[in-house]
Amino acid sequence: FLYSSMHPGIVSLSVDSGGKMCDSKKVPGAEQCRYLAVLRFQRSLSFMNSSVLEEYVHALVKREPRLRHIHLVCTGINAIDASGEETLALLVSWLQKSNIGISLNGLNEEVRKVLQRSGLLDEIGPENLYETMREAVCKYHAGAPEADQEEHTCRWGALCGGGSDFHQ
Repeated sequence: FLYSSMHPGIVSLSVDSGGKMCDSKKVPGAEQCRYLAVLRFQRSLSFMNSSVLEEYVHALVKREPRLRHIHLVCTGINAIDASGEETLALLVSWLQKSNIGISLNGLNEEVRKVLQRSGLLDEIGPENLYETMREAVCKYHAGAPEADQEEHTCRWGALCGGGSDFHQ
C-alpha cells in the first residue's frame, strides 16, 4: 500500500492511429502532441506522492519546449490533503508564469471543496474547469493560436470535429 501510494501512476494520454484514446507509452504509433499534454493522475494527491506529479510536469515542460497547455484528468484523484493542494498550487503558479495553461476535469466533490476553500479553483479559473476531457481538449484546439494550428499534427484536434467518443 505504501509503495503504491508513493508511486502513483501518471498516464500521458494520446490518440492511436485508429482514433482511440490510449496511454501513449503503451501503444505503438500513438502520437504525442507538442502543444497539448493530457495527463491522468491515478491516486489520491497527498504528502506521499505530490512531488511525483510536480517532477513529472517539470520534466515534461523541459522535454517539450513548445508545450502550451496541460490538461489534468482528475478522475483518479479521490482525495487531496494539504500537501497535495500546496504542490498543485505551486505547480499551477509555475505553469502560469511559464505561459503554459492548465485545465482540469473530473474533480469529485471532496477534492473540489478542498480546492475551493484554498482559493486554488479561483486561481485556476472557472473557465479552465471542465466536466469532460473532451470538452477541455476541444476548447483548447478551438482557441489555439494560428501558429499552433499550422504545425498542429496531433490527433486530439481530429477528435473534436468527428464522432469519436471518449469521456474521461
